[in-house]
Amino acid sequence: MSTRQIILRGISIVIICIMVVSFTSVCRGVEYNYTEILPPGWERAIPHSINNNGVVVGFVYDNTTEKGFIYNSGTYTELLPPGWLTCRAYDINGSGVVVGWGYDGSGAEKGFIYSSGTYTELLPSGWEWADAYGINDSGVVVGGGNDGITDKGFIYNSGIYTELLPPGWADAWAYGINDNGVVIGGGDDGTIPKGFIYNGGTYTELLPPEWVWADTWGINNNGIVVGTGESVTEARGFIYNSGIYTELLPSGWWQAEAYGVNNNGVVIGGGRYSESNGSGSGFIYSNGIYTELLPPGWWWSQATGINDNGVVIGWGYDVKGIINKGFIATPQSTLITLNSFTATAKSGRVILSWSTASEINNAGFNLYRSTSANGEYIKINNSLIPAKGSPTQGASYEFIDTDLQNRNTYYYKLEDIDLNGTSTMHGPVNATPKWVFGIFGK
Repeated sequence: MSTRQIILRGISIVIICIMVVSFTSVCRGVEYNYTEILPPGWERAIPHSINNNGVVVGFVYDNTTEKGFIYNSGTYTELLPPGWLTCRAYDINGSGVVVGWGYDGSGAEKGFIYSSGTYTELLPSGWEWADAYGINDSGVVVGGGNDGITDKGFIYNSGIYTELLPPGWADAWAYGINDNGVVIGGGDDGTIPKGFIYNGGTYTELLPPEWVWADTWGINNNGIVVGTGESVTEARGFIYNSGIYTELLPSGWWQAEAYGVNNNGVVIGGGRYSESNGSGSGFIYSNGIYTELLPPGWWWSQATGINDNGVVIGWGYDVKGIINKGFIATPQSTLITLNSFTATAKSGRVILSWSTASEINNAGFNLYRSTSANGEYIKINNSLIPAKGSPTQGASYEFIDTDLQNRNTYYYKLEDIDLNGTSTMHGPVNATPKWVFGIFGK
């Protein structure tokens, strides 16, 4: 079958339903050890992908040249194909094979594969330029470029290129591929930017209901897709799973974007707290719960990749606008394994509930309230709430915050304190009390 026949097999529009995530609790009992990524003497670094062996790839600036890099257990390897002017590394598979793109000595834009010290250039025959963005564990590469007329995606497999352009679309790019050969990407259908899935010759368009545009950035081996776009009101991330969309926007945030998902279904991304304040952080979303990712002392961060061990990579600024560097966030065992932390609004009060799966050397908890997500938090419990759990058994807790003003939004954080006095803060979550006629408002 010819490439042309493959890409004209038709497009399937899936009937979807939608679930909005807006008030779920926003923290898990998972803490992280952070490792900064910035090669000595370099100006900035942006990690872009991490494999299950913990090997990271990305791109850096050394004040004169943009280069790719590999980071493995504290050792940096620079990537720049011989004779090329610049390059960026975008993805790495389980075997350590890297893909990316850059400009050769003549200024031509090309993709590349790097494996065991050897570079392979990628440029479909007759195309003006091409970029490589993703690779799976079978070594199949995806990317995008231009054939002289139209921007298209491509698949590269053992020397053979397959063009990708959904029927009727004006342009397209391919960004990722899972180990089953399912490709995700984005483009323009001639009217509106959308994402797509390509599987065995069939295209599926992706656009959450009532959104004005969408793009896809990641897919796992279970076919779960993540991406970003814009609804009528704000920019959000989304998860697409078997015809169902889940919108992603941490409570109280102005905007969010989703960039990756591992094979356990854990999603990573980043966003901003408000339109007027440019600060923000990365996030992890798992089972309805958000966890913020912001290395200590940093002003802004964004998560760009996650492996199946839950290790997250990203980049950001440690001081506002001064140093741009990468990070690795490695999950660490915590004294408290927090299952949930929620705030439920009633008339003039808020019920705060939390549960743990296990508690090690836990003394107890404190609760704090604020009138804004990033404002000053005041402790609302008179004395420490005693711990009830154990290392092998968790517990459930409840606290009622009373004498509150209806129609005002309140934000809460939960603090756990161990027997040594070390504390860990979780949250915030929020709720807006309101009066409801009848017994249901009580």
